[in-house]
Amino acid sequence: MIRTPALILAIIVLLPLTGLAEENDLYRYPRGTVSLKGVVIKVVSAGELVLWEKGNLHPFRLYGISLPDSQSPRGQNAKKKVSDMIFNTLLDVHLLSDESPTPSGVVIIRGNCLNKTLVHMGLAEVDDSCRVPEFCDQWKAAQKKPVTKSLPTP
Repeated sequence: MIRTPALILAIIVLLPLTGLAEENDLYRYPRGTVSLKGVVIKVVSAGELVLWEKGNLHPFRLYGISLPDSQSPRGQNAKKKVSDMIFNTLLDVHLLSDESPTPSGVVIIRGNCLNKTLVHMGLAEVDDSCRVPEFCDQWKAAQKKPVTKSLPTP
């Protein structure tokens, strides 16, 4: 018979590991990447977001993809779709170190990469600035596949 303290200890130890199997888009992030878990509280444009994490605000742009200008009808549509997918949702952001004043990041939501999903939906294209082969190669392959309507539901 399992004693109650041992069962509680097992739950405490194993519970944080339960979400690991759910992540569909697994990447090895380059050295210098800062990983944050938070909520997007502002969608400036389809590719510019503000993350709230532990009381701190982190503005960032989506890494490796280009989206339509936010003033164009396509850009407004992309912004709305991004907002619908991620606003007020807990997600992981992996900020890559680069020289720009606004960091760029890879967003993982419900185990799926937002950057890749936007390319797959036809809302974004892989940008020439995408230099991390592990991301860029997958996203370029997604660009060639049939269009998906949104992120898979949990």
